[in-house]
Amino acid sequence: MNETFVYDALTIAEGGLTLEVQQRMGDGVVRTIAMGSSDGMRRGLTVENTGAPISVPVGAGTLGRIVDVLDNPVDEAGEVKTDQRLPIHRPAPSYEDQAASAPGGDGPATDEHDPA
Repeated sequence: MNETFVYDALTIAEGGLTLEVQQRMGDGVVRTIAMGSSDGMRRGLTVENTGAPISVPVGAGTLGRIVDVLDNPVDEAGEVKTDQRLPIHRPAPSYEDQAASAPGGDGPATDEHDPA
């Protein structure tokens, strides 16, 4: 296995299990979290480092969709169609970047009943 970093995604081909590195123990040994059932896992299985963190689709194609942490749709609405992906571990967007926009407007949404 090549050098691993915390949050790298590892895959075990046999069984299709994805692991996420949580701690480097030294001597090529890592502590991971399994992103699925680890039934049948045993010593000696081939593990491959993806060299990247787990990422999920983002953008308009994800609106109203339900996916698990590995991007598997669980809403029975087919594949999520989007070109952009972001890692699940990243800094939160600024408050300004989270501000909602009114339909057809460029600014933040406002409450028409708010006198301010």
